[in-house]
Amino acid sequence: MSAARALALIAALTSALALPPPTQGAANVYRCVDKGAVTYQDMPCGTPDGAKLVLPDSPAARSSNPEDLDQLRKRVDAMTYERRQREIATELADIERRLAALNRDQASEIVALKERQQYIASTVPSYQWDRGAMDQAIADEMKAVAAKYRARTDAAQRRIVQLRNEQAALTPPPR
Repeated sequence: MSAARALALIAALTSALALPPPTQGAANVYRCVDKGAVTYQDMPCGTPDGAKLVLPDSPAARSSNPEDLDQLRKRVDAMTYERRQREIATELADIERRLAALNRDQASEIVALKERQQYIASTVPSYQWDRGAMDQAIADEMKAVAAKYRARTDAAQRRIVQLRNEQAALTPPPR
């Protein structure tokens, strides 16, 4: 880690904690974006589009005004709330996709078993004693497939309920 980055990190942490930043070597810190890559440096960026002064070396920036800190806390709380809402929405969408895939997979397995059952019915004469055993084996397989997917679906449904309850319990931070 470069000295400029270390100082920038220390300055960011101390300003977040309302401590005075270190004065030795303190300088402006610029956040630069170049082709999607973010860097922090102590001199202005090469591209004017990506330059943003993050930690100016001025007494106004070092202010530990309680109102500023309160506003910062409110913004952080709002960002945390919004982030959790997005995480829940993303997880719900993922679970719903997995449920749809489970339903497709179950239907596909059941269709294959029914086709096998129809094949047996059309090829094995009804008077043979083993046809009943074959039908029973396929029926047992169908029950096993249904039970397997029911367990997976129930677990996903329980997680959806948990997430929806958590989402309902989240309270937006006061503005």
